[in-house]
Amino acid sequence: MKKILSISAVVCMLLVTAVVMTSCSFLGKSGTQQSTILQSNGTTYVVTDASSGGDSGTLEGKNFSTQDFINVWYQWDVQATEKDISVGLVQFDISSLKNKDIKSATLQMFVTSDTLSEPARLVDISLVTDKFDPKTVNFNNKPNWSATGIASSVVYGAGVWSSWDVTASVISGAKSGTVAYAAGLDTMSDKTQE
Repeated sequence: MKKILSISAVVCMLLVTAVVMTSCSFLGKSGTQQSTILQSNGTTYVVTDASSGGDSGTLEGKNFSTQDFINVWYQWDVQATEKDISVGLVQFDISSLKNKDIKSATLQMFVTSDTLSEPARLVDISLVTDKFDPKTVNFNNKPNWSATGIASSVVYGAGVWSSWDVTASVISGAKSGTVAYAAGLDTMSDKTQE
């Protein structure tokens, strides 16, 4: 039975709230909260065939950075026994946050289209642990990402924003000045979700 589920997102950004310390000669030091929006500085996705037949469509060597969206999807049995899986990659330059007291950080994506069989679908976010170049990355040279997701959120369909709390990863990433995430559909082995 053919099964295709996909979610496409066109805008990926971080909404960060931090306390900024200010000095005033007669008040001493005080802090005010400021929110900052950071646009991603690189998005793409990688694709593999998880079936025992291997990558018959040679998707694993393709780079998708020329797309103006990330596509998170899987398709079962569209061509023979293929089990194609796509994972979205998005990275941010967060060097402007280096000396800030970060209180919260939210990854936000605007979902532009979906082909979901259910009214809602979980999307997991994992922390990417290696550097990668969005213009050259493919599945064969993909970066590593955490085996356990750091955040999950329900996507309800197209034309809406979806958000994931990524505060801890932004706090730790602010030291190096970068942070990157992998996005994938959750519970692909659950037959009720296929």
